[in-house]
Amino acid sequence: MVFNPDYVTKEAREAGVNIKEVRTAKTITAPVSLWSLMELIRSKKGFNNFNQVLHFCVHKTGIDMGIES
Repeated sequence: MVFNPDYVTKEAREAGVNIKEVRTAKTITAPVSLWSLMELIRSKKGFNNFNQVLHFCVHKTGIDMGIES
């Protein structure tokens, strides 16, 4: 069996995760109001965690600004 880096598992696709991503840890400091807003987005969109919320928000903003397709 040959490894195919373009293959994404069903679980990864559903989570919006690409296997080519680089994982890193970073502490984010933000006001409580931002965390509250992120929690509202997470629960309304049905995301499992804040990483998915952050990915969604950044990607959506990039599309709205015309710098991402």
